[in-house]
Amino acid sequence: MDFKILWIDDTREWVDSVKGAIEEHIREHGFLPEINHQEDDSQIDEFIFRSDIDLIVVDYHLDGPNGDQVIKCIREKGNFLEIVFYSQDGPTLLNELGIHVEHVHCAAREDVEDKIKALVEYAKYKYSNLGYMRGSVIAEAIDIENLFETLMVESFGEHGEEFRRRVLDKGIYDFSKKYQYVQSLLKASCSALEKVPNRSDEENAKLVTAKACRDAMKDFTDEIIHKRNTLAHAQKEWDSNGKLRLRSLVKKSQDIDISREWMMDMRSAMAKYRGVLNKIIAEDLLMASAGTS
Repeated sequence: MDFKILWIDDTREWVDSVKGAIEEHIREHGFLPEINHQEDDSQIDEFIFRSDIDLIVVDYHLDGPNGDQVIKCIREKGNFLEIVFYSQDGPTLLNELGIHVEHVHCAAREDVEDKIKALVEYAKYKYSNLGYMRGSVIAEAIDIENLFETLMVESFGEHGEEFRRRVLDKGIYDFSKKYQYVQSLLKASCSALEKVPNRSDEENAKLVTAKACRDAMKDFTDEIIHKRNTLAHAQKEWDSNGKLRLRSLVKKSQDIDISREWMMDMRSAMAKYRGVLNKIIAEDLLMASAGTS
């Protein structure tokens, strides 16, 4: 199993001087190390949308956006991975980071190697503890469900909160129906944009992005909903070899062998879908009338 670090620092020589010891520590804890060094944050979106980075390490005093803006950007893409900021005055950095400090760590430059090693050890615990992973995956599925609700409410415009009170708060829509509703909103928005005569360049770009999001969501039921239901309605068992299994309590669902790789694949898929949903929200891809048509 890989352990991937995105490391942003404009001093390659210094990163190279500590990278070897960190890679060896990663190997000692059962992972294959991959450290991607970048001298600035220009490619951060590319790495974050890959959804497979385990840790981001950033020199706080790089030219460009400040630390709080970097964290906000990462979280809006749907990633809640660990982030390490460092500088000569590392212990005081949290005071400068504002509200976006969950899963964020600060260190002095001379202590950053120890901080990364500690987070590798924590990752080994997380990724090998199936009970922790199961709870984490279910919690992330709830986050996605909340994004569905946000889109549903926004589609009703000024009547959105009334829709939340009268419909969503009463539990009329389950996870699957919320997905189907949002996918229908995307399809309706794409259809409406296609019918706009003499579309502007901006409208054409919006249509292309909306179609891409619609297509990206098409396998959500198989990749997320079915697996989430298996996790939510399953019983832990150990086979004769001491291997942990999940016996599904959902009718017509087969037993599955659960492993950290299975969990990580699902988490990667959820990160992908969170990114899509956040893009829909950030770029306002749903037509205002979609929820009432």
